[in-house]
Amino acid sequence: MGMDLTDNDSNTMNAATAWIASLIPKFSAKGAFLTIGTMAGALVSHAAFLGFAGSNGQLAAMAGAVLITSASYLALSQRSSN
Repeated sequence: MGMDLTDNDSNTMNAATAWIASLIPKFSAKGAFLTIGTMAGALVSHAAFLGFAGSNGQLAAMAGAVLITSASYLALSQRSSN
């Protein structure tokens, strides 16, 4: 009954929730934090268990770019609020 690592429905829902939350100004920092967790989990699970077969590294590069962008946004928003 555990979650299957290849279950894309929950991963897609996490990414969609993070994206929607980042569009709402009140929740944008929480959306960025959720995006960081989702992308980090995706990269680690693919690197450790699933592999990147067939994607030529493009999906990993995009996930890394989203992770870096979200982390930058979170850092800049924290700096500007202090």
